[in-house]
Amino acid sequence: VYFLLLRKKSLSFSFLPLWFLLFFLWANLHGAFIFGLLLLSFYTLEQLFLKNTRQRNMLFLIIFTCFIATLLNPFGLKIYVEIFRHSWYPLNQLIAEWVPPNRHFFPLILALIIAPPLILLQKNEKPGKTLHQKNFIFLTLSWLFFLTLSLKARRHLPFLGLSSIYFLNQLLPISPVKTTTKLNQFSPLLISSGLLLFIFWKLLHLSSLSVSWNDLCQNPKTNFPCQAANYLDQNPSTCKNIFNTYEWGGYLAWQLPTRKTFIDGRMPAWPNSENQSPYTTFLEIIQARPAWDKRLENYQADCLLISSGTFLDLELSEHPHPNWTKIFADHHSVIWQKANPPSN
Repeated sequence: VYFLLLRKKSLSFSFLPLWFLLFFLWANLHGAFIFGLLLLSFYTLEQLFLKNTRQRNMLFLIIFTCFIATLLNPFGLKIYVEIFRHSWYPLNQLIAEWVPPNRHFFPLILALIIAPPLILLQKNEKPGKTLHQKNFIFLTLSWLFFLTLSLKARRHLPFLGLSSIYFLNQLLPISPVKTTTKLNQFSPLLISSGLLLFIFWKLLHLSSLSVSWNDLCQNPKTNFPCQAANYLDQNPSTCKNIFNTYEWGGYLAWQLPTRKTFIDGRMPAWPNSENQSPYTTFLEIIQARPAWDKRLENYQADCLLISSGTFLDLELSEHPHPNWTKIFADHHSVIWQKANPPSN
């Protein structure tokens, strides 16, 4: 979206199909597509400020096209209800990636905060030139937006990194003095490239992306219940409603699509019958808190697929319950089956 907005020819009728396809794919992959719509809104605000009527009208059409594209998903308009839940729910009290950045990220964040104003002070340019030629309002709004999000949740740091690269890349090339050396000419590119590589290395852990799907279960760095999933796949009549470890929810939904799983990464902000986050419910059960067995019965769980050595696993191992039997175990996962599972 940054790339398209900073290319003027992308803001035309001929690019509408590309905008539509981009947001259709994005909305069906991840809820962060809302950031793309916000970037379009920031850019439109800049055109309103600059009184660029023609481009403003084209942007309204692009935003409308992108919005329609996002509705073509299995949930329709309810996808925005999900985004609204995540915007206010206190996920920083539940999920590790939603907590604020720790001290290891402070130098990076501080550098990204002080770099733009230092560059502007050093260059001492007229604001009008920057506003008109370098999308200063758009880049500032988006940078401040992602800075605020990143200070609240470390999962947003890659967005701050990307917005900072575009922001700095637009500021650095402008120079009141004509560059005379090749080093000065290429320094903005070198700085931007170095920052990009550092962010990728520090935040995105690209080494994990090189893992082949075929080698997923053979990689010692992964921690998925591959053997347990294979066992259930070979026993299709076993375990219809599975109480599972939270981190394995997505993997089990992929590998065992006919089984009902208790929780996965999409669900912490969903409401449940106990008027609390499903993740909180999961924690209270996996920690074997009082009435855990009754709660599993209420949720009609007929199997537990959980990590070995958890409180619930130890509770069942050290204080045998007549209703639960261990049917599988390996070095990091265990399956307990209910003796008399519910009929539905």
